[in-house]
Amino acid sequence: MTRAGEPAAEPRRRVSTELRSCVVEAANELESIRDRLSNLVSVLKPGKVISFDRLPQDAIAIEQLRLAEIEFGNRDSVLSSRNIVHPQDLSDEDISVANWIREAPDTILQSPMARAIATDSNTRVELERLLGTIRVIAAQMNDPVRFLGTLFDQSENVSSGFVLNELSLQQLPAILRDLTASVDSIDEWIAFNRWRQHLSQEGLVIVIDELIRREYLPHEAVDAVCAKLYQQLFDHHINRLPCIADFDSLRHEQIREKYRQLDEWEIKAAATRVREFQLNRADRPRIGWLAPMTSELGILKRETEKKRRHMPLRRLFAAVPGVLQRLKPCIMMSPLSVSTFLQAEELKFDLVIFDEASQVFPWDAIGAVYRGTQLIVAGDDKQLPPTSFFSRADIEAEEEDEDIGDFESILSLCKSVNMPNKRLRWHYRSRREPLIAFSNRHFYDGDLVTFPSVLDATSNAVQLVHVTDGLWVDRKNLTEARKVANLIVAHYRDAPDKSLGVIAFNISQQQAIEDALYDLRRTSPETDALFNTGSNEPLFIKNLENVQGDERDVILLSFGYGKNEAGKFIKNFGPLSKPGGERRLNVAVTRAREAVYLIASVRAADMDLSGSTSLGASLLKSYLEYAELGVDSLGRTIAETQGACESPFEEEVAAALIRHGLDPVPQVGCGGFRIDLALKHPSNPGLYCLGIECDGATYHSSKTARDRDRIRQEVLEGLGWRICRVWSTDWIRNPQLQLQRILASYQQAS
Repeated sequence: MTRAGEPAAEPRRRVSTELRSCVVEAANELESIRDRLSNLVSVLKPGKVISFDRLPQDAIAIEQLRLAEIEFGNRDSVLSSRNIVHPQDLSDEDISVANWIREAPDTILQSPMARAIATDSNTRVELERLLGTIRVIAAQMNDPVRFLGTLFDQSENVSSGFVLNELSLQQLPAILRDLTASVDSIDEWIAFNRWRQHLSQEGLVIVIDELIRREYLPHEAVDAVCAKLYQQLFDHHINRLPCIADFDSLRHEQIREKYRQLDEWEIKAAATRVREFQLNRADRPRIGWLAPMTSELGILKRETEKKRRHMPLRRLFAAVPGVLQRLKPCIMMSPLSVSTFLQAEELKFDLVIFDEASQVFPWDAIGAVYRGTQLIVAGDDKQLPPTSFFSRADIEAEEEDEDIGDFESILSLCKSVNMPNKRLRWHYRSRREPLIAFSNRHFYDGDLVTFPSVLDATSNAVQLVHVTDGLWVDRKNLTEARKVANLIVAHYRDAPDKSLGVIAFNISQQQAIEDALYDLRRTSPETDALFNTGSNEPLFIKNLENVQGDERDVILLSFGYGKNEAGKFIKNFGPLSKPGGERRLNVAVTRAREAVYLIASVRAADMDLSGSTSLGASLLKSYLEYAELGVDSLGRTIAETQGACESPFEEEVAAALIRHGLDPVPQVGCGGFRIDLALKHPSNPGLYCLGIECDGATYHSSKTARDRDRIRQEVLEGLGWRICRVWSTDWIRNPQLQLQRILASYQQAS
């Protein structure tokens, strides 16, 4: 296109000029590329393939190489102008000297001696002479040094306290003189080396080395050897038993918790399975079944539809024995009821169970035993036997004058014929261990497994309330009865949420307490209102003959017996003085769950039992002393073991807690089970706030996982314990971590 005002040839001329300029520029660039290619080709190996993509990088590399050659030439000209010795022209000795100079510290090379050697020929001559002398002396010392090397380890510390290779020439003569002076102990040295070699074979040589280094005193060596030995045994078992090597306490606790849940579920599921089985029996009568009027089912349906004139149960059960057992496969009755109502021969049972069998006469039990194919008799022969006490018309006269007959029970009869028996040892009722400690000691030979309470730190669950002016007159103690009545009122005023029971040691004292309480309630309406607690366990006032089977949170025991008006102590303790009286006492003192208060007008020292052979009277005095003095009165069988750790593991945990300013109490309890270590509440010393259980003898004593990992834990938690378990494997691996875990639990509990 021609611009306005331009000649027509002008555009062509301008384009031609621009095109010529571009061609010249391209030609110059191509010439430059050709030159660079020529340079590149000159340094390439023959046959090398050139890639145009790599040409720029290769050109840059060639330029850098050219510059390096120029720099190398410059430096080579400088070196050529100087007298430089090349390594290939040096001898081995010259190279060794050069290496020594390079490695020598600057303090040596810059010292005056070094400068003198380098600048003074006389100094070098004298040095050569001295070096010759040194070589001669060194040659002369080779044999003694080699000899010493055969006697001592050259690179290890020996019993004399030196390392041969580290000794200076000045030190060696003095040490050799000392060794020469002690040559008389060479036999000990030989024995030492022999034992050191023996220990080395056993992997215990480190003990000797630590002793030589004086890391501990010589008299601690035995403990050190034992420690290393135990460590080796531990490592051996760890490697041999994967269950220990792989033990993870966190995972183990998760497994224990899962087991507890499944075990509880299994017990509930078992009852459900039994019910399901009975309900789904094909022969179980169903609602809506048609039945002839004369059939068992027809007779039963007719009786249920009657409004009056029902058939006596004895006749009804005899008429419908089959239907009765299909509808009610489990029947709970007293022995007398069995004899009264179950007459039909068809009424047979797979299993008959007697509870409280110590109170069942054999002749009363025969009817029930006859109807079963298997028999379980449960009872305690240390508690009340069957008695004729209430069959007497004049109870008080019999109490004073004649024996109250104790008869053989179905329980004692079964024991006498050596029937297989199983003793139930765990005691659950008492929430305070001292409540059962007396009976466990005197009646059960310490065989019961009882559990301590967090409340047992200082206070005693059995306490004596002494009445100073009580008199025993006409088989009762009125002053004591009034005291008991006042204590009853005080209990419901101060602790209405706790159930209460009162036990008197005879009927007259029981009646006196009832009369005293009646007078208080009659004269004080506000006092009477205290008894409206709505509790499922109301107050009872009973004598010891009919209290078996009862239990309450708190029990008041009215001792009653004491001195008469003439100041004479009466030794007749009624039923307690008779054969079997000790069993009545056992029943009375084990009715409480939380506390017992023994109200008495005398102390144990006032009871003169000289001439008495009654076991019941003797134990009554012992219980009075127990209420005064507490668990310590039970003797050495308890005191000897209380307060001592059962294992070194427990001792180490206790020592670590003591170092942190705490005061752990070891082996808390007075029965078969004890808390390994317990910590008291910082603001309430009468209360334990944390129990520490180690996996020691106590943990291993349980024969089943249910006892060990569920029931025992539940019992302790039910008694108020917060438990922190420490596993020995965790403690060995990281004692500080486990200690911090205990301290954290203590902080949370307090």
